[in-house]
Amino acid sequence: MKHGHRFWIVALVAGVLSLALAANPGLATVSSCDPCTEGVLLLEPQTFGRERGVPPTGHRNFTMPADGDLCVLLTNDGCGAAEVKIDGEQIFSPGQLKPGVTELVSTIPLAQGDHTLSVRVASSEGCSVTVELRACALLCSQAATTWCQAKGWHVAVYTDGAVVCTAPGYDEYAHCEECDIYNIVVYVDGAGDPLCPGGLCTTDAGDVYGGHYPCECGDNLRFCQFWDMQGCTPDP
Repeated sequence: MKHGHRFWIVALVAGVLSLALAANPGLATVSSCDPCTEGVLLLEPQTFGRERGVPPTGHRNFTMPADGDLCVLLTNDGCGAAEVKIDGEQIFSPGQLKPGVTELVSTIPLAQGDHTLSVRVASSEGCSVTVELRACALLCSQAATTWCQAKGWHVAVYTDGAVVCTAPGYDEYAHCEECDIYNIVVYVDGAGDPLCPGGLCTTDAGDVYGGHYPCECGDNLRFCQFWDMQGCTPDP
């Protein structure tokens, strides 16, 4: 059974975030990690060059995995001016860039969903800028915890590939109860009941299971429903 400090921290953060979002659904929360050093790439580094004629504006679409902080990293190759925007909001202005400035970094709060990066290079011909976008991944244990808490349940156990949550007044030992009392929220295929280690489970990521029927360890978990994994990243 895996239940370390990292998971307790995830649960605490998820609880705080869920309360904040309930109070203000439009709120983009602050990430629990530094997206510039710990974040995952949302978009492969994109290079925008300055060619002859009117400076064009390049557009790239990307998806934010969860409400949190977005790190925008610009690397400059000889340009004297460039403008970078996210969804039309200016991140870097032309005046911030000079040929001797090799890098600009900015971190902004951004909501989960689809967004657009826009870059316009206005400088001498032949120069270019490269833009990289990073954000903290939504851990599946966090997503599953939030899913459980949204219906007023508490997490009883964090285990490899799943979160076990129960209705108020019950704990992980209620593993023979039906779906309205006991849930195994699976985010890795094959994850099952932590009280039955070593058993084969044909569970699927994205599914929620209830307790055993009949009431004995085995590949006999009740199927309850699907849950929205929100594109989460399985916990390391």
